[in-house]
Amino acid sequence: MPYHQLTLEKREVTSQMHYSGARASAIAERLRRSPSTIGRELRRNEDSSGYRAVAAQEQTTRRRRNRPLIRKMDDPFINESVRTGLSQEWSPE
Repeated sequence: MPYHQLTLEKREVTSQMHYSGARASAIAERLRRSPSTIGRELRRNEDSSGYRAVAAQEQTTRRRRNRPLIRKMDDPFINESVRTGLSQEWSPE
């Protein structure tokens, strides 16, 4: 199952259901997501005032924007290994 981030609309549903006292499993069932996904979402984005969808969306956007860009070919060992393999006509895979 491929990973897809929660949309703002799904975060709104999560927020409303969480505020009304629904458990993560009930929210997950409604959104057709894994209960662990909802639990992680609530833990990551809950603050002292609770879980708020807009704040959660902003935090997620900020985290994605600030994460480091990791490129495998920037590693000298991997770069050299790939170049050596290609020079020997190995498949890129």
